[in-house]
Amino acid sequence: MLGHLPWSVRVLALYFWLMESISHFLLLALLILYVISPLDLIPDIIPIIGLLDDAAGVLGAVTFVQSRLVKERHLEQARVFLGLASQSRD
Repeated sequence: MLGHLPWSVRVLALYFWLMESISHFLLLALLILYVISPLDLIPDIIPIIGLLDDAAGVLGAVTFVQSRLVKERHLEQARVFLGLASQSRD
């Protein structure tokens, strides 16, 4: 079922990338700390605009990780996990 969702392979590949190293977890922790931190570029108390800098930070970080750091092996692991690719290579 998850294999039919267009974003499922990329999300799972990101998960496999996170599981690869402690520094990847630290990057995720820093991102989470930024989002929940009361210190922002634009305070969260300002309606809508205050949350946009958090959303932009998350979107920017995920886009950077997906485009630069997640490798083909992570995508292949995700495809195999979801049953979208055969595990054996002849």
